[in-house]
Amino acid sequence: MPPVSKHRWLMQVYDQDVLQRVDKIKASITSLFGRVLKMDSTKKVVKKLGGQSSKTAVWATNIGNEYGQVLMTVLTAGEGYGLGPMVDGVVKRYRDAGVPSPELLYVDRDCCGPSLLRKMFSPWKHLQIKLDIWHFMRRISVGCTTDSHQLYGMFMGRLSQCIFKWDPEDFEGLERC
Repeated sequence: MPPVSKHRWLMQVYDQDVLQRVDKIKASITSLFGRVLKMDSTKKVVKKLGGQSSKTAVWATNIGNEYGQVLMTVLTAGEGYGLGPMVDGVVKRYRDAGVPSPELLYVDRDCCGPSLLRKMFSPWKHLQIKLDIWHFMRRISVGCTTDSHQLYGMFMGRLSQCIFKWDPEDFEGLERC
């Protein structure tokens, strides 16, 4: 009977196997994915930063998926600046993991016509870029004189009812809970 290999030899074989697949393993373990993505920029998060670096960024831009998970966040000195490396990183993450590219990207701006955003996401040939519903509603509400108008809330509520419809099965499920 041949002798049983020592544990150190087995660990070396295992380590070599893992090192050959390390990029794919890292991508599959550390990455979140989604078929529908949302990209949005905000100043609110950046205002909460403290310490020496609190004044170094003005915008926080997030890319999230349909499950509400954040895939990546970048802090920038201006809206739209520095997003190229973030987008490149997300595209690379999908490619390295062998995951199909997303089908849809909701954005807060630059959804129509040729834009820098479309160029940044050009590796994903079939990606549709659309304006997210909240920003769509905000664009319609611009016709109101001010959001402090006494009928603004009612207007936005009715607008929401025109756009969204309750699914009867989902509603019944909520009632059962």
